[in-house]
Amino acid sequence: MADKIKDLYKGYFQKSKNFLHPMLGHVKRGGGFRPVNTYISWKGRVKTQEPSFVAVYNLCGSRDFYNFEQNALLGNSLFEDCIKINDEQAAYIFNLGEFEKDYALFLEGRYSEFSDKLKGRIKNYHGANSPAYAFMDTYLYPGENYEHYANLLSPNKKDIPRTMKLLQQTSELCSKPDLEKETLVAKAVRDSARL
Repeated sequence: MADKIKDLYKGYFQKSKNFLHPMLGHVKRGGGFRPVNTYISWKGRVKTQEPSFVAVYNLCGSRDFYNFEQNALLGNSLFEDCIKINDEQAAYIFNLGEFEKDYALFLEGRYSEFSDKLKGRIKNYHGANSPAYAFMDTYLYPGENYEHYANLLSPNKKDIPRTMKLLQQTSELCSKPDLEKETLVAKAVRDSARL
């Protein structure tokens, strides 16, 4: 799978969207309604240490969105609360207590140690044909991919063994979540479990 990766991913990507959103188990990436963004905390409301997931969705009055909201969001077994941020958006909060160990590993950036259940959901969420799938696969199973990443990271072939050794020492191929970027900063206009 790593052979599909020709260059390293540059810049930060929202880790909660790629590693935690699949915990909800309801959609594949790119299918149905997608959140505007996702977070692990909400300033003044949800603390980072709580195993939570916050997904902000654009509210639209369509029947399709209503059905999606009822089934995938409000009807999700992990659903905890829904809070309106403004006239166009709401934050849906999910309790990830069922995945407490995986959540703690997520905070530490130890993605390769996720449970098999979560790894399966992540791979299913991304789908084998998506561009992100190869990256996610290497993040979940880094041991099989150190050599490939060492080749990408080493401008000189003679540096490959040293780079590979460094990768093995750090063990993970993906950076830890940036807690600041993974925190929603917004005021609520109305607290409600039902909009």
